[in-house]
Amino acid sequence: MLLTAGLAASAVVTVAAVASSSAVPEPQGHLILQIEGDARALRVTHITPKVDPCGPARFASAHAVVVRDAAGSELGRVPLDLSNFDLDPTRIGGALTVQGCMVRDPQVATLVSIPRWPTAASLDVVHAQQVLGTLASEAYAALVTAGERR
Repeated sequence: MLLTAGLAASAVVTVAAVASSSAVPEPQGHLILQIEGDARALRVTHITPKVDPCGPARFASAHAVVVRDAAGSELGRVPLDLSNFDLDPTRIGGALTVQGCMVRDPQVATLVSIPRWPTAASLDVVHAQQVLGTLASEAYAALVTAGERR
């Protein structure tokens, strides 16, 4: 009896997980984000919408762009490759670091492609669990609209 009850409860949890995961709408195209800042703070400065789908990220990173809907629920998390930048907080505002043929800048300026979820309302740029920057709903909508006009 306990085994049957456990299996039934497990099935309910699995169905609920599938139902909640299907609540996230399919992306429609993608957005190219221009991200600028340093090890302590990163911000999205431009957004360029594109109609073609976004390919999957093929790497792991502690840095990510977290896409949220108007209720604050996470729609997706896209890894952000900042391995070419000098992210030592003690080097903020400092000169480039040159090691052999590698040149690393403490000032971040990079592009990242993320899926364009139709219900997306805001973005967070994170390192692990620390939020380094937020693009709130009004600013998000304004940057998407400006990018559509380009």
